[in-house]
Amino acid sequence: MPADLYSYPAMAVGGPVISVNVFEAILNDDGHSSMPDQRKLDVLNQTIGACKELERKEFHQIINPFYWLNLIIKTILRTPFWVLETAGFKSESFEKSLAGKIVRFIEIIGILFLLVYLGFTDSELKEIIRKIVS
Repeated sequence: MPADLYSYPAMAVGGPVISVNVFEAILNDDGHSSMPDQRKLDVLNQTIGACKELERKEFHQIINPFYWLNLIIKTILRTPFWVLETAGFKSESFEKSLAGKIVRFIEIIGILFLLVYLGFTDSELKEIIRKIVS
């Protein structure tokens, strides 16, 4: 988790604003003034909170089957363009062109037919389509 502070130089010194890693600033207190203890604790608590939030979000992604299905579908849709990139072509322009959109549309139709064949319900298909489009 990034934990950066911005150091503003004194008015008499002038100079650019510097980005400082909080943990390095705590361990190597080499600034022109020391960081107050309460500010150190606040930054540590913010970092701990951000880590817990990220852990909660990623745990929900791990147990969510739609997340994995969405990831698989995106990987399948990206495969032809990845092959072009591996071959040395610039796939970005092809992917944005009409031909690239047609290839992606054909892939989406094929995936939908496969999901219907596997027995997905209408509500599950709508959820998958909503995630693909967004």
